Amino acid sequence: MNEGIRPINNVVDVTNYILLYFGQPMHAFDLDTFDGSEIRVREARTGETLVTLDGEERELAETDLVITVADKPVALAGVMGGQATEISENSSRVVLEAAVFNGKSIRKTSGRLNLRSESSSRFEKGINVATVNEALDAAASMIAELAGATVRKGIVSAGQLDTSDVEVSSTLADVNRVLGTELSYADVEDVFRRLGLAFLELQIALLSAYHVVVGISLSKQTSLKKSLVSMAMTACQPVFQKMMEQPVN
Repeated sequence: MNEGIRPINNVVDVTNYILLYFGQPMHAFDLDTFDGSEIRVREARTGETLVTLDGEERELAETDLVITVADKPVALAGVMGGQATEISENSSRVVLEAAVFNGKSIRKTSGRLNLRSESSSRFEKGINVATVNEALDAAASMIAELAGATVRKGIVSAGQLDTSDVEVSSTLADVNRVLGTELSYADVEDVFRRLGLAFLELQIALLSAYHVVVGISLSKQTSLKKSLVSMAMTACQPVFQKMMEQPVN
């Protein structure tokens, strides 16, 4: 409740917890409500409708992405699940879905229907594509522990994702300009080292400035330990205190 998400049941609550912890939207379907065994993602067709979890019947457009079973929409991809396949107190078999959807597509659907959700907001901003399977495994493990479930072996997947590390480039001058600080290269170096992020220092002689290139491992973005963050914050506390004492123009 502190995060603004109301509790539903142990299965749905696990997917919401994973959403907050990993930043990975996830949906749980009641398998026994499916009319078939083949799950597909496609663009909606003119004239199709879907009753979403909030009880509203939505008229779909060809620009909307839907998750289908037996070629019938059961969820509005990246936005909200369908009422007909939701988890209830009678559910005994669960299908977990974790995906990466195009943020622009999700934003258009969400805006057209005036339907913003925790999931849509994260897809719009971009999620960590390197931890989709990790988040899925964590959810299955928690459901097994909290609901006494038996997890079936294997994952059914489609499509490919580029999970290579991302390099973020900046200069020390830009860092201090954006943050309003007077950090030294040693300060930046110390924070990155404590957070477990690889970095490369390049000296640009003509500009007499440091050019910092940070190689961020996508798999680390959601697995940073609180202790490491705390250590980094503690180490830089004098710097942060100085930031707070500076007047705002």
